[in-house]
Amino acid sequence: MGDAATVTLSDPGALLTSASMPALESGVHVWAWPLDAPDGVLRRAQSLLDETERARAARFVRPHHRDRFAIAHGVLRALLSAYAGGLPTALHFTAGPGGKPSLAGSALQFNLSHSAGRAVLAVSRSTVGADIEHHRERLDPLGLAARYFFGAERDAIGAAPPDERTATFLRYWVAKEAVLKAQGVGLAFPLDAFAIVFAPNGRTAHVTSQEPERLSPGWRVRMMSLGSGWPVAVAAEGEGWAALPCALG
Repeated sequence: MGDAATVTLSDPGALLTSASMPALESGVHVWAWPLDAPDGVLRRAQSLLDETERARAARFVRPHHRDRFAIAHGVLRALLSAYAGGLPTALHFTAGPGGKPSLAGSALQFNLSHSAGRAVLAVSRSTVGADIEHHRERLDPLGLAARYFFGAERDAIGAAPPDERTATFLRYWVAKEAVLKAQGVGLAFPLDAFAIVFAPNGRTAHVTSQEPERLSPGWRVRMMSLGSGWPVAVAAEGEGWAALPCALG
């Protein structure tokens, strides 16, 4: 498998105060940032949230989960407002039938994912999905693959050397999650009803679907990472697009 493009972690404080973004002509911009930040950055992120987001944050039992939610969604608001124009606090989100959020009154498309204290945001002019996962030693890649995955995917994970099975499993997992999130169906769609087929270099993939009326086979996946143990997948429609890592110091 070829090396995936690396997304550099941005400083969340810089993202919260940035007034402009790179021009979004085509393709997908991919941002990443840590969800643990100094108190001043946390307060800035909290100040951007609306009442619904504050209520969602308050439901977390552990304080660090509340704080990470605030950083994730405060930075989300700051980044989207820099692309779309207007104030971060003025953004209004709506949810589609599958629960996928969208930005009211804007053609801008986005998808947010987070895992183990890091967040990834994909921003595009067309429908997009993204997912990140962190390598966990206690994961059972063969058991999970047997339970949830398509035959060829199970075979690929089983054929991987033992010390690479978890990484192989997570590559398929993030790719599947990115496709489901792009389609807007989430885990309500069976994971074994569609397959991820990686190109020989492992950096891209296409989809085969047993239920094309519910999940399109037109999705394409680009693999990225935040470094070793942090696979990232981005899904969008068609062949001619690129996933572009973005960062602010």
